[in-house]
Amino acid sequence: MSIDEARQQRAMLLLETKEAIQELAELIERATRIGQEIAQFGKWLAEDAARKIYVRDQEQYGLPVDRLDDKYSKSVEFQQALSLADAIRMATKKVADLERRKRDIGLS
Repeated sequence: MSIDEARQQRAMLLLETKEAIQELAELIERATRIGQEIAQFGKWLAEDAARKIYVRDQEQYGLPVDRLDDKYSKSVEFQQALSLADAIRMATKKVADLERRKRDIGLS
């Protein structure tokens, strides 16, 4: 391998690592936001379900209600949470593999 090819390989590895770290950070940020939404939903369910857990077109039975934002119904989708957790595991492994490759060729 020529010196230029080795440089190009290192540059590509550094770029790939940077992109993988950014992707992982975005996934973790998304998981954190969804986790906070799920926690808020759980709090409302436990403390004031009659008022807080209400969506349009449900019967109010004459009681005051606060309409639930659609983001909460989306955040409690179990399959979506499983997929997000899997994506985080996959991205974490990718970053670890890239960091190992960097160490193997003398980049830190």
